[in-house]
Amino acid sequence: MKPQSIPEAEALAFARERIAGLRICFDKKANRQFYKAFMKRRVSNLPGDLKTRVELAHRGVEVEQEVVREHIVELHRHGKPVPKLLADYTIELSCSGKAVRRRKPGKRPYEYQLRDLEIYLLARDIVSGFKLKMFRSREKKPTRSRVQRLSACSIVSIALKQAGRGIGMNEDAVVDICKRFRRRANVG
Repeated sequence: MKPQSIPEAEALAFARERIAGLRICFDKKANRQFYKAFMKRRVSNLPGDLKTRVELAHRGVEVEQEVVREHIVELHRHGKPVPKLLADYTIELSCSGKAVRRRKPGKRPYEYQLRDLEIYLLARDIVSGFKLKMFRSREKKPTRSRVQRLSACSIVSIALKQAGRGIGMNEDAVVDICKRFRRRANVG
């Protein structure tokens, strides 16, 4: 689908330019590093989040296991007391004669976190900067007299396909990402 108006064309050019500058967001290794650093800050700043990290480490999420272990090392390094939850986790690791549980193969929660966040922020910026809607109306079919307008999600999808780095996403995938992040933003 091609842009039907000047704001849509300008929004598409904006999206193409922004995606070209976001190479790091589409790299799994960079996403893992971002997620790990983000979770380490959360554990340090939000003690209540520690329980979630330990539970995920127990379930076999590798990056969460790394975050928990590195947090324990940091506490020891700075001479701070280790919470009972972490002490129990350490004892369990050292006493269990088996290897740390591994997660089943498949998509990891952190692999596309940074990419998805950038996609959402790009769509949000298109909404605010070009006065387009975030999502297209799925109710009415376009007719000759009524052309269906592009939404921020459809523009991001087109720009991702045109980027040509194997990151093409259909509009439904971009809509799912935007809905997920919009829900998170409205929760707090």
